[in-house]
Amino acid sequence: MSGVLVVVATIPFPTVSESEATDAVLSRVTRATRLAMVDHVTSGTAIVMPVDRIVAALEPEVPVLVDAAHSPGMVPLDITETGASFTGR
Repeated sequence: MSGVLVVVATIPFPTVSESEATDAVLSRVTRATRLAMVDHVTSGTAIVMPVDRIVAALEPEVPVLVDAAHSPGMVPLDITETGASFTGR
């Protein structure tokens, strides 16, 4: 990898609101951000991320990849409705 910097957003735990989680992600986005990758349900804490809000705030300027591997059976979601550029399930 040349010239790539991975930036991690720290999500407060316990998360009080969708705004708190959204703000944590958006605070790490800069003009240099080329892709945002967001788990729909985090593996370590099972926080359900507000992917709809995050995608709405970033797309189309910053493409979003939503990793929904932990979502099936946990939360109802049609991942295609998020509007994210990329989805993984």
